Amino acid sequence: MTQAEPAVAPASAGSERLRTALASKQARVAVVGLGFAGLPQAVVIAEAGFTVTGIDVDGERVAQLARGESYITDVTADQLHALRRTGHFHATTEAAALTEADCVVVCVPTGITAERRPVLDALERALGTIADTVRPPALVIIESSVPPGTTRRVARLLDSHGSGNDDRGGAAPGERVFVAHAPERIDPGNRQYGLRETPRVVGGETAAALDLARQFYAQCGVTTVPVASVEVAELTKVFENTFRFVNISLVNELAQIATALNVSAWEVLEAASTKPYGFMPHEPGPGVGGSCIPVIPFFLADVAERLGAPSHLIAAAERVNTFMPQYVTDRAAALLGRRDGDLAGCHILVLGVTYKPDQSDCRHSPAVPVVERLIAAGATVRVHDPLVTEAAGLHPAASFAPLTAEVVAAADLVVVVTPHRSLDYELVLSHARCILDTRNALRDRAAPNVVPL
Repeated sequence: MTQAEPAVAPASAGSERLRTALASKQARVAVVGLGFAGLPQAVVIAEAGFTVTGIDVDGERVAQLARGESYITDVTADQLHALRRTGHFHATTEAAALTEADCVVVCVPTGITAERRPVLDALERALGTIADTVRPPALVIIESSVPPGTTRRVARLLDSHGSGNDDRGGAAPGERVFVAHAPERIDPGNRQYGLRETPRVVGGETAAALDLARQFYAQCGVTTVPVASVEVAELTKVFENTFRFVNISLVNELAQIATALNVSAWEVLEAASTKPYGFMPHEPGPGVGGSCIPVIPFFLADVAERLGAPSHLIAAAERVNTFMPQYVTDRAAALLGRRDGDLAGCHILVLGVTYKPDQSDCRHSPAVPVVERLIAAGATVRVHDPLVTEAAGLHPAASFAPLTAEVVAAADLVVVVTPHRSLDYELVLSHARCILDTRNALRDRAAPNVVPL
């Protein structure tokens, strides 16, 4: 059904009521989870003209939003103030707000354990609360990334629990709660492809659910790509992230091979990118970070294992990507003349500790294991990041430092891990003895003290 019109869903009193409310934008919307995906989504929905209640368990987040303060770079304070003035958006920690919702959009985080098994605790708690609270007929859209098979399982829970809350009338058995899966595709900081510019893959637990979800997103100005089932939508998301995970591991291997051959991996990639077909460039680096690429591929690996079809490629890609912080440390030792890898007595300055340039998000940042490996090798490490003054999991022996000529000159080696545009590269180039550029951020500056990964 991908890229095709879905079958027409049979009409019912419940679906017709929701369809009418969506068409007039009188449907009341609740967005559960106001993080990096949920808050931008809530703002897009509210700016489209719906009345939106954002629900989050973090009281400080809710307090910030009440003051009109944004903690997400993709949402501005001006947007929040405008929506507060019109009354189209407010936030709360109270789950009771779900009783008034016609449409619930679920954006709570999912993750993995240290053993690379899916962690869905927050999602299951949220869905349990929704099942106990929402009043049918209602549309529930799960935007959180999940392992294939999750949405259909929770749809049964939502419908069986929600049936006990049906005091509105007009919802036939089996249609009390309409469940769809439309996995988020948000790329924080991407000014070209925001929520409105990125098509949304949508699968419905029933034809009626798919129809309602597509209507909802259309009213928000978002193009949808309907697929045959919620399982297709789930698998699409996990495959998109697995595709990047595997290809990043490939170019990370290329970087190591090219260095051994004494050629530039970056020049190889630039040359390969001139091919007008059959090649899609990815870039090597110190590791993978964020909430999706280092996490979501293991949803697919876990499902594959349970189905008796283990994914060898994902496991191989993980080995390559998790080795990269050690590879950065090995390169650092080689540049400092420590062939045995012992960095005792060496002073290293790491630039950038967030996982992505120009973002303050430190989730799964490769800077954390890079710093850990450098310190384990005996180095004294200082870090600088213009966007943050702390990072969860960062080794306690690493100290934050201002970016000054004195700090740069005191370092035996500067390692660029996250190339924020706001970093003063001219200062670094002028005072650093040697720079290991893991992101090729200084490619346009011909300087003898710069060594790419």
